[in-house]
Amino acid sequence: SLVSPGVFSVLSGVIPRWGLILSMTLPVLSMAVGFVFSSASDSTDIGIPVEHLAVLGVSQFILMAAWYVHRPSKLCNLLETSPTENGVSLATAFSFLAAVQTKGSDETMLMLLVGSLSMTIMYVYLGAVADVWYTVGTGQFWMVSLDSSSLIVYLFAPILILVGRFNEKYGEAVHEATVSLCKSMVANMDVPSDPETILSSAVVMILALGTVVGIPFLKSLCPIGGHFLGRAYTHGQQSTRKVALLLSWQYKDLIAEISKKSILVNLLVTGSDLEADGDKIKKAVDLGHGTVIRGDVSSGYDQHMKLVGKAPVWYHGEGMVVARLAEASKREMRICLWSSSIQTSTAGVDPLLEDVEASLGGNIVYVEDFAPQSVVTEFIEKVTAKGYTFAPLCQVAKPDLPMRLTTHK
Repeated sequence: SLVSPGVFSVLSGVIPRWGLILSMTLPVLSMAVGFVFSSASDSTDIGIPVEHLAVLGVSQFILMAAWYVHRPSKLCNLLETSPTENGVSLATAFSFLAAVQTKGSDETMLMLLVGSLSMTIMYVYLGAVADVWYTVGTGQFWMVSLDSSSLIVYLFAPILILVGRFNEKYGEAVHEATVSLCKSMVANMDVPSDPETILSSAVVMILALGTVVGIPFLKSLCPIGGHFLGRAYTHGQQSTRKVALLLSWQYKDLIAEISKKSILVNLLVTGSDLEADGDKIKKAVDLGHGTVIRGDVSSGYDQHMKLVGKAPVWYHGEGMVVARLAEASKREMRICLWSSSIQTSTAGVDPLLEDVEASLGGNIVYVEDFAPQSVVTEFIEKVTAKGYTFAPLCQVAKPDLPMRLTTHK
């Protein structure tokens, strides 16, 4: 129960939308597995006081709130929200409520949720630290994560020892006070139930809520799964005064117009686009525009090789589909995400400009399909008026230098 939820917490950052159902209902599904093992061993007691588990759940929300407030890019949202995902969140919450009401499920769910929430807290911690340090690319992300993990060993491990000693000395008194508080609440609400059962159920709901909220939150701000599968970038180097704009080929008229002004963007193209409008795309590439493959990796890669004569460098990680990210990584393509986006509901560009000026460039701005062209044009004009330039991704998000160990005689 400690390993399986953690693995799926990682994978939840790279599965497609329908997979969000699996990642968010995993604790309920894993409960059945935990129940089988606990039945076989005739033990469901994890030996951790429920008060400490409640602190664990509250700590996650404090950490997520701190990350949300202090994140450098205020507009980064890698999770494409939709009514389907909102429905999944509600359905998952109701499934937890139903599971808690099941007789004898509390202890089994605690076994599962401790592992799931612990791993979620770990990845939220790593993602928050890396985000605040403004890591560029997967290489820097893992470097900072390694240092952060070392900090856990030297700082948090002694804290856990102190918590254990505190529990050994004052644990019973804290538990009795908590049960007494629950008993008084039950008496006031006139609910005939065991206070310890209510306490256990309440803690289960806290841990369950932490998992339901934590995984989408983590997926929204940090591509943990993308870092596992390849070299992922949400932004480039700061202080370059260069911005990468991702435009799908459906804006080909706008692309032709801004090309006359020597403004370079990055074309989001599929294999079908390369096959249907190959001449126009080749002309745009010759002018200096960058290309980013989207959709099917194989067809886009082959068509790009055939048309341009060289392998594509970037693959757009929209949807974070595992199979496609893995295929792109096998072909040594870098995964392009974004630090901010222009959506169909975007009415003004002032927040986007503030985000660009906060980092002095290095932003990757994704223009979603069917976003208002007037907003895109306004954004381009205001960014160039402030002295910034639009450039291909290879100039905005430069790859990390390889580490080479040499010996000197």
